[in-house]
Amino acid sequence: MSNINTEVIKLTEENFKKSIKKGAELIRKEEVVAFPTETVYGLGGAGFSPLAIRKIFEAKGRPQDNPLILHIGSMEMLDDIATDIRDYVYLLMEKFWPGPITFVLNKKSVVPMEVSAGLTTVGVRFPSERTAQALILEAGLPIAAPSANTSGKPSPTNAEAVFEDMKGRIPLILDGGQTDIGIESTVLLSTGEKPIILRPGKVSYEDIREVVASVEISAGLKQGEKPMSPGQKYRHYAPKADMYLFVGKFNDVASRILFEEARWELEDKKIGILCFDETRERYSSEHVISLGSYFNREEVSRNLFNSLRDFDKLGVDVILSESVEEKGIGRAIFERMRRAAKEVVNV
Repeated sequence: MSNINTEVIKLTEENFKKSIKKGAELIRKEEVVAFPTETVYGLGGAGFSPLAIRKIFEAKGRPQDNPLILHIGSMEMLDDIATDIRDYVYLLMEKFWPGPITFVLNKKSVVPMEVSAGLTTVGVRFPSERTAQALILEAGLPIAAPSANTSGKPSPTNAEAVFEDMKGRIPLILDGGQTDIGIESTVLLSTGEKPIILRPGKVSYEDIREVVASVEISAGLKQGEKPMSPGQKYRHYAPKADMYLFVGKFNDVASRILFEEARWELEDKKIGILCFDETRERYSSEHVISLGSYFNREEVSRNLFNSLRDFDKLGVDVILSESVEEKGIGRAIFERMRRAAKEVVNV
């Protein structure tokens, strides 16, 4: 890949419109621009341009059989992308759009096969974040965007993390500060009689059940099956160190991590502990990072990927991590932790 000069623009009220115009112009020229959404930062290119899509895959180092999500800035854009949309989908869109939920829908022929990884479906999201909406509308077309990290690493929730991964790979990063949610959108397969959650997110199973009585959670990919959503097939969100995720009763998990901490110290390993405010003082390791209060899942969600990247900067060899209950947004947090971990240990 050629070494591109990567500009970072810190967005302010004074430069917002000018910066959005610059980003949109690059998008229309089939270049790639990183921008914030309410979930994580996206790596955006013109959604109907095979050339722009190839540039996204190249910058990210992403496997070509992993589909992208098209981001729209108005409901009118949806009409250009999807067909045969079911009634329950419109009910869910009315409740949760703009917002952190992606619908996998039957696609129209205008959507390049590069976006959908050869599938007849495509994921569509209408983000609520101001910068994302403005960029899409100024560009005047749907923007294809995976998370703006190199493939496999923790998704970026601030511009500094994007720059770490994308310096020299893309021409522009729009810096809108820290993202609000911190994990990627819920992905909902929406082509059948009832929706199926392919990837959990902020919009939870419980939230969806309040609108649509019948909803399933995917059991994962079968052997040889193509992924219909990002985050299904490959190891994601992984820090450089081997991460062990401990699952069980709250106090039992902390006690087991204390035991494992002592065992790894005997092997002269640099240890990182990922925990919560309620257990922070129990650990003596030099490198302890709290995700926030165990009972504040929104805070934990915002801090998760940043914390994994912080361990990369600390250069730890092993991460011993507490876990969260799989309920509400906790299901999405746990799923990210599980995919980041080398091993899940039941206590």
